[in-house]
Amino acid sequence: MKPGRDPLTLAELQRRFSDKEKCLAFLERARWPKGPVCPSCGTVNRASRLTTRPGEFTCLACMRRFSVTAGTPMHKTHLPLCTWIIASYLLTTSSKGISSLKLASLLGLQYRTTWHLAHRIRAMMADAPELLRGLVELDETFIGGKPRRTNRPQPPAPIPLFERDPPKPKEPKARAKRKRGRGGGKTMAFTAVERGGKARMAPLVTHSTERIAEFVFHWVERSAIISTDELPAYLGIGRMQAGHIRVNHSAEEFARDDERTGLRAHVNTAESLHAILKRAIMGVWHWISDKHLGRYLSETVFHWNRRDAFEGRLISLSGTGHGPLPLKELLA
Repeated sequence: MKPGRDPLTLAELQRRFSDKEKCLAFLERARWPKGPVCPSCGTVNRASRLTTRPGEFTCLACMRRFSVTAGTPMHKTHLPLCTWIIASYLLTTSSKGISSLKLASLLGLQYRTTWHLAHRIRAMMADAPELLRGLVELDETFIGGKPRRTNRPQPPAPIPLFERDPPKPKEPKARAKRKRGRGGGKTMAFTAVERGGKARMAPLVTHSTERIAEFVFHWVERSAIISTDELPAYLGIGRMQAGHIRVNHSAEEFARDDERTGLRAHVNTAESLHAILKRAIMGVWHWISDKHLGRYLSETVFHWNRRDAFEGRLISLSGTGHGPLPLKELLA
């Protein structure tokens, strides 16, 4: 077997998770490595297994019942657990994800079902890793393609019934410039990524100092050095960090050696993550609404942060604290 290759193939996956009992046993090991944990009182490994209902327990401390899927989007699902595991395999092993339409054809389900299923799995991908440290690159990107050209003809002006002078020919109006980048009305995504390490992404309403600082102070250690472009909002944030190095993209400067710190100043790592996101939008998802952008960013970061075998990714998914995600909440 080649180094770095995932040993869990699709055929092996179907063999290992062929029935409900095997899926439940795996989820128990993944969620509770030290024994069942009661979601009501938090008692660890003091639960009695219900023999008549596989996957369910009774807490001996508070005497409440709970299941292995309690507190996750899989709770009270109508889909088989093996379908959840196969769908998770397809979403996590593809480098840029998989569309809900393709997932529907592979699983033999309706598009509406797989769309809801995929969003619940993306919600499980959202996590809160440790603070980023070392040299951290900060950058933002705009979600959406180029502004579309409008070719709709303008309706002719009404001609009055009685008019002394013939109407003067109107001068052709200059075509409005299609604005790109900041001010184009697009949604932004903010990225913080360690140089050679993990990353975080989140939707960004505005690129103001206050809004960006809110993410930086929750994601990045104060002892970290940040590397940014020339956006003015990063100046005040850089004063709060251990160091700040910059590149000037407007002057065609994309990388340089900082003489003061001896570090290489650039945001190429963050832009690589942006490129993966843009290629996934173009080739897989095609369009993303602002309402669901956060979950798509979670999937992109999940692929970036976890390059281990699928079993490790599934353990990360199963250990999430994200609760159920009803369909009416997605459609509201």
